Amino acid sequence: MNFKNCKPLILAACLAVTPVAMTGCTASGEHISAYKHLRTQLSYSQTFRIPSDGHEVVYLGVRDLSGVNMENDVNHYLREAFMSRPGFTMTTDPKQATLRVYVSFLPVQATSHNAQGGVATGAIAGAAVGTTIAATTRHLYWRPEGSLLVLGLGLLGAGIGYAAESEIRIDRIIMSMDLEVEHSDGPYSAKSGNYDTYRTTVTCSGSQMNMDYRSAKPEMLRSMADGTVNMIFFR
Repeated sequence: MNFKNCKPLILAACLAVTPVAMTGCTASGEHISAYKHLRTQLSYSQTFRIPSDGHEVVYLGVRDLSGVNMENDVNHYLREAFMSRPGFTMTTDPKQATLRVYVSFLPVQATSHNAQGGVATGAIAGAAVGTTIAATTRHLYWRPEGSLLVLGLGLLGAGIGYAAESEIRIDRIIMSMDLEVEHSDGPYSAKSGNYDTYRTTVTCSGSQMNMDYRSAKPEMLRSMADGTVNMIFFR
């Protein structure tokens, strides 16, 4: 193979490197775009709606079972969510409350995995670009150099896709809390037992690319707190 015959191959390879590299780097595009920002999802084991005249005195009791000192944070965001509703006030005396909310915050679960799809997509993209160039270049179509171009660009795309994957991690955090809610039309009376009891488990799943837990935690707790209050009264 002399240099003159190699010139079309070299030129074609140079022109193809940029689009193949871009394709390999964005081969995990669904993961990158979907998880660039924190994504949260709430779920409830049971849903209910408490009839209310819009004026409630709320007592909040939090028991932390997470093992990572979450009690103050959970208390803060739940109080904030209840206090944001007009007509709601907080009390530290459960006997004065019309709404008593008992929370057991469960252990936090965490998983992590690398983004996927970069190798296969990069290889296919590289081979496709090489095939297109070889098919449209008269000097390459029937020559071995054309096959080498297809193979080389396929390997290049796969390599770039693998390199991109190795730097992208999708982190997932799951927070859960058991709720027991007691509601009465007036202040609590142990003798009358005039209150209704509701129970549910609230779960928040948060996923993000290369998550910073310190910034994700308050957003997830706020989502859980707002979702809980909305579910109880405004669903």
